[in-house]
Amino acid sequence: MAEMESRGLAESVSPGGRAKSGPRPADREGLLKQSREFLDFFWDIAKPEQETRLEATEKLLDYLRARPQVRWRGRGRGLRAAARPIYREAQLLQSFEDIPLCSVLQQIQEKHDLQKVKKAMMRPALFANLFGVLALFQSGRLVKDSEALMKSVKLLQTLAQHYNHLQEQPQKALVDILSEVPEATLQAILPKVLKADLNSVLGSPEHLELFLLAQQKVPEKLKELMGPVNLFSDENIPRLVSVLKVAAASVKKERKLPAVALDLLRLSLREGKFSRFWKEVVEQGLLKKQFWPASYLCFRLLGTALPLLSKEQLPLVMRGDLVRHFGEHMVTAKLPNQFKFAPEMNEYVGAFLEGCRDDPERQLAVVVAFTCITNQGLPVLPTFWRVVRSLSPCALKGYVAWLQNMFLRPDLDSLVDFSTSNQKKAQDASLHGPERAVFRLRKWVILRLVSIVDTLHAEKEDDVIEEVARFCFFHSFFETKKPTSQIPETEQQFSFPLESRTREVVSSAFFSLLQTISTQFRQAPEQSQDGQPWTLRLVQFADSLLNHSRNVTPLTPFSAQQRQAWDRMLQTLKELEACSPEAKAKAKAFQLLLFLVGVFLFKSPAESCDLLGDIQTCIKKSLVEKPRRTRSKATAPQEPPWVEVLVEILLALLAQPSHLMRQVARSVFGHICAHLTPRALQLILDVSWGSDRRHNAGTLQDKSSDSEDDRHSASEDDSDEEDSAEEDRDGDVDQGFREQLMAVLQAGKALVSGGGGGRPCACRRRLAAQRRPSPGCGGR
Repeated sequence: MAEMESRGLAESVSPGGRAKSGPRPADREGLLKQSREFLDFFWDIAKPEQETRLEATEKLLDYLRARPQVRWRGRGRGLRAAARPIYREAQLLQSFEDIPLCSVLQQIQEKHDLQKVKKAMMRPALFANLFGVLALFQSGRLVKDSEALMKSVKLLQTLAQHYNHLQEQPQKALVDILSEVPEATLQAILPKVLKADLNSVLGSPEHLELFLLAQQKVPEKLKELMGPVNLFSDENIPRLVSVLKVAAASVKKERKLPAVALDLLRLSLREGKFSRFWKEVVEQGLLKKQFWPASYLCFRLLGTALPLLSKEQLPLVMRGDLVRHFGEHMVTAKLPNQFKFAPEMNEYVGAFLEGCRDDPERQLAVVVAFTCITNQGLPVLPTFWRVVRSLSPCALKGYVAWLQNMFLRPDLDSLVDFSTSNQKKAQDASLHGPERAVFRLRKWVILRLVSIVDTLHAEKEDDVIEEVARFCFFHSFFETKKPTSQIPETEQQFSFPLESRTREVVSSAFFSLLQTISTQFRQAPEQSQDGQPWTLRLVQFADSLLNHSRNVTPLTPFSAQQRQAWDRMLQTLKELEACSPEAKAKAKAFQLLLFLVGVFLFKSPAESCDLLGDIQTCIKKSLVEKPRRTRSKATAPQEPPWVEVLVEILLALLAQPSHLMRQVARSVFGHICAHLTPRALQLILDVSWGSDRRHNAGTLQDKSSDSEDDRHSASEDDSDEEDSAEEDRDGDVDQGFREQLMAVLQAGKALVSGGGGGRPCACRRRLAAQRRPSPGCGGR
């Protein structure tokens, strides 16, 4: 190759441009230097680094501009199959527009003459001709040069006869080129490239794509050539299905939608035959026998069709066999090495929602339709769906209302439900009953509502956030006795009774919701648009429910003592609101702590009542405390300082299975650090050091148990995979840590001994009552 380039260069630079038998001795050193410089460009162009290739290409262009006589002669000789990237040739042709394309094409054909080339070199010669035509096309000049265009089309037709070597590449290149030419040029070329035979048109995806291109750009010329053609007739539909299956197999590695499938979709919409195309070609044709490349083609057709369909056409594609097949794929594609189409479908849906924000009805129709794809009542989509962010405010409110209504009155008949083959084989009748489907659906719906708030929290969708928070709180801890218009939640009636296990899911989801709207302490505390903290608004709602005893009743009724604790908490919250600006930050942390424990009154009244009293005592003392003296002058107190009691309470909260409680406790710790006493600090250090020793000693055992848990979870039922993030976090405090923390707290006897007012903290009684195994491990 180097010898050929050197010879070509020597011939080009010889006087008069005439070929010589060899370089003159006097010029030998200079010619060799020029040849070496010329060839070095191509060594750099072949390197993998993109910057090096681009720099070498620019240097080559500068070299050729400085030497007009050195151009395409050597380049035409050096073209080999897969040996010269096409873009280099195209860049050269773009830079030197005075080079006739016909001469370049002629040189390529002369060098790689298909009539004279030896059999062993036939394949490289075929690819050299193909790459040469593609280089001319990518230069952007081919469609403007009618003579070169006709010669290129003729060459591609010749190359198409060598299918064993080139397969469908020449025909694809021909379609790409003709899609760029003007209509007048296409009318002139069409009779030469398209046979007036429907059998030929339906013989391959490339011929069909050329037919569809002509029907789109020059329909009159096509009708003159072939007469009226109905591709969606009864006799043509089986052949269309065969062609689409071949197209699907050809793009299996590229994982994209074949252009011929998209053109057929658009043709069916233009001709008003979309319903026939979708039912007979897609659902009854491509999906009739399980062939995964064809299934993925159908999934991509579904995603691509969404922006093209009207609201009336959407149910046709979203309630048929295709979406049911898509749901089965979502459920069964669980192994790591299996291809999962869900991310690609998310991109399609996200692009659709972004593109039609001014059409909330279509947005809502698509989101609801995907939500209705269920496996025995459980939607196949994850509870957290990122594309919901693209919903317009109107569509978002409609979607939240639809979810709430589906929770209250599950409409199983409106779902596109399916069972996997393994589920169909199960003999247990309970797996197919409506009660199980309703529970799975309600569980998913409540978690989706919480995830929507999680997604939209930064956007301050006040109405949606408050509506979801009230909905979750009411159905977690209250039930209706008599509906009243003053409390809209009481007018929501259930078509299926709300089970206790469903209320537990709603309760867990509610505390996850609290974490979203209440514990962003790294920034300003979260507030609604009217400036009122979300926590205070929920407290006011809870108090209004307690005051409407004729209309609603708590699931766990309050005793007189517990109701007094609740009222005292409200009074303390008001006092914190009125505190001085200097204590505002500390007051906000205490407000959240009070509110959290106050809400736990509805979940565990007996455990939370005493704890509320201890917290309120500590808060009041912290707000009236005078500046501390130095430790050398401090006298022994008659009762434990408030900060030490509060540290005990916060350490107890860190041992709770609630991630929200632990996060709030850590946040409050940051606000009381300036008031810590040596004894309070020692309590914290004892817990930290003891847990570190346990954690280091049990690392190997934890890893072993984690691997066993992973293997166990892989074999569980599909519904167990839909647990919320809050449930996952709530299980990360192990029994060893609880016992270690209790030992440290019980060792601090000085905190509860002595005279005057010292009394055992309620957190110890709560810890003693919580000696039960925890599903997680290692959390602190």
